This record gives sequence, structure tokens and C-alpha cells, in this order.
Amino acid sequence: MAQMFENLLREHVKRLVFRPDQPFESAVKKDGSILLNANENPFGSPAGLDYHRYSEKDMVSFLTQVAQVKRVHAQQICLANGTEMLLSRIISAFCEPAEDNILVCTPTSAIYERVAMLQNVQVKKVPLDSAFQPDIEAIAQQVDYFTKAIILCSPNNPTGNAAHFHNIEVLLNNFDGILVVDEAYINFSRQRSLVGSLEEYPNLIVLQTLSIAWGLAGLRIAMAIAQRDLAAILNQLGTVHTSISQPAIAIASQAIEQLELINSRIKDIVALRNYFANRLADLPLIECVYPSDANFLLVKCRVQAATVIGFLKAAGILVGIVPDLPYCIRITVGTLQENELLLEQLQRFEVH
Repeated sequence: MAQMFENLLREHVKRLVFRPDQPFESAVKKDGSILLNANENPFGSPAGLDYHRYSEKDMVSFLTQVAQVKRVHAQQICLANGTEMLLSRIISAFCEPAEDNILVCTPTSAIYERVAMLQNVQVKKVPLDSAFQPDIEAIAQQVDYFTKAIILCSPNNPTGNAAHFHNIEVLLNNFDGILVVDEAYINFSRQRSLVGSLEEYPNLIVLQTLSIAWGLAGLRIAMAIAQRDLAAILNQLGTVHTSISQPAIAIASQAIEQLELINSRIKDIVALRNYFANRLADLPLIECVYPSDANFLLVKCRVQAATVIGFLKAAGILVGIVPDLPYCIRITVGTLQENELLLEQLQRFEVH
């Protein structure tokens, strides 16, 4: 294990035994074995298939499949039930409760603060600059000895824009803790993924998900990608019984095989996003439509957002609330028909 991680890890985590070269060895079940080691039901599942067995063997195969798509080694990936679980592992690995802190740049996803608060870890908040970019100087002023992780969302939710690579590179080269970059929306972005930079930066963790671009939100499959030693730490903080369920693995495996279809749908969403943005910008209600690298748009209205949200809700249309930006709403790019219905309602809104 790299010396850097020995210095950053909490003492109780250091006492765990890490085997990054064989992270799933004990979980693989060989064909023909009599399986009397996991307290499973020997009579099978009423749902059929192999659902009475734990899913470790399927997880190994699925992990290899994901690694091929992401063009990394399987041992660089930690899979979990949603981004929240991965964040929980990261914080519990490096942050002492009631002592250490993490830093986030606002406005951003609320889940970072929520996960940290559940572990009694302080959250430092540094506002993004006027272009919704990380304010490097302000971050440097806020970082202290107890700041163990910086979490950035790029492309950012709710602003929609990607952080400039130069800003991320400055943080990677000057921050002694862990930099976590949440790339949940990277498939819709013009900016390349930081997965390609992992070999250069041992303190980088990239979070991605199958929920959005892959259309698998109901399965709750997320991944952390890092250098092998760091990925091994995150894998060791879970157990075989907290891995992804067998039905979820089976469905996701089928979806990953349809890469051409997924890429086609991503292109369609980007085209709809650009068309939708232009149409929104022409409405009297709308003051600004911010550039987006995601599958949603941040839109600034000429009246309080709460009024617009209520108006749309009455028409059966739900849009996102942005607490830090009281005049802004976040609109997911829907189908062409859904977008047109929203535009029609916003056109009816009377601006006084």
C-alpha cells in the first residue's frame, strides 16, 4: 500500500488486512461445489434462477465487464449500491468523526453533506465563482490539517457545467488529502473523464454511475474508480453481503452489452438539450439558460423560482428546486413531447 494512504487512513481502517491482488478470491464459487458455507436456502428461490445464492460470482464477472467498458483494470473499481454508499465508505476510511472535515463547492448535490453529517463529519462550503467554477484561492484558504477530502461534482448538479481540467489539476497537485470527483453526468459532457488521469494521481477517486446515461436508475449501481491500492481500501470497507443484488447485476450486464444503443440515446439527449435550451431562452419568463454538460438545464427566471415551480406543479409538471439560487430552476431534458409541453406552460406564465 502506498505510504500516502497509510498516512491518511484512520487507525481502525489500517488494522484491516488488504489484499488488492485477490479482492474476491473467497467469494468465487466453483462449478460442482457443494455450497454449505454461506447459510443459503438449499431448496432454491420461489422466484426461480439462482436467487437463493449470494451474488459474488456474478459480481466478479460483472466487474470485469464494467472494467472493459471503462478501460481500466477490474481491481481499480469498487461497485456499490448507489453513490451514497461509496461516499460513506470514503468518509469512513479517511475522516475521524467530530474531528475531521470535508470540503464541497456550492451549489452542488446535497448528498455529500448528508452523508458526512450522518458520520458526524464537518462540511466546509466554498461557493463556486461567478462562472460556477471551483474558486481555487478560496478553497486553499479553507483547507486545514483536518480537511481529509474535497468532493467536486463535474459536471455539477445543479449548475450543469463541468469544472475546468486546469482547476482540478491544481487541486490534485496541491491538496494532500483525497480528491473525489463525481462524474455522474460525464457521458453528456464535452470534457473528457478524469478516469484517464488516475495513473498520475494516487489521491484521486472518480465516481460514476449507471443510473443516468445508461437508464438504470432503479438498479442503484455506482462505481468508484481509483488506483488499485485505493480501490482495494474501498472494497475492503464493504462486505460480500452489501454487494449489488443478483437481479440488478443480470439486468445491468444486459444493458452494458447494448453500448451502441446507449451512445445513440446519449447523442439524442444532447441534441434535445441544445434545442431545448434555445427554445427556453426565447421565453419572456426566462432571464438566462446556463451552458450545460449534463442531461439537465439550469434556468434563471425573472421571478422567484418557487412561484414558477408551483405554477408548473399545478399543470402536472415537476422541475428541480435549487435552494442556493432562489431565481433558478433545474429542468431535466425529457422527450421532445415532454419538453414541448413544458415550453407551452412557461409561455403561458405572465411576468408582471
